[in-house]
Amino acid sequence: MKVQEVGTRGFLFTFEDPYLTNLYVINGERFLFICDTFLGPDSIKEVLKYLKKRGFTSKPKIVFNSHHDYDHIWGNQCFKDSIILAHELCKKKIEEIGEDDLKEYNSH
Repeated sequence: MKVQEVGTRGFLFTFEDPYLTNLYVINGERFLFICDTFLGPDSIKEVLKYLKKRGFTSKPKIVFNSHHDYDHIWGNQCFKDSIILAHELCKKKIEEIGEDDLKEYNSH
């Protein structure tokens, strides 16, 4: 995982395996805003560990999914107590193909 701090409130997390995927975090006044959640608990734990070192994880989190691809949403499971936002078509696609993605890409 590569981390790039953007300004005083932004963090760009870049993962290269199995695909080049970015996750962006904005440290807001009251919330942490997280754009996309990558591939599940292992990668999200790395992100949260990084943010915790900077004292940001105590804020409530709002997750927003840019689109439905599995490598952008599988980390959503780590935010059960958070608001997760996406376009209604994103949710529809997840419902339509989510199970198939789990089977096809379970090695990820």
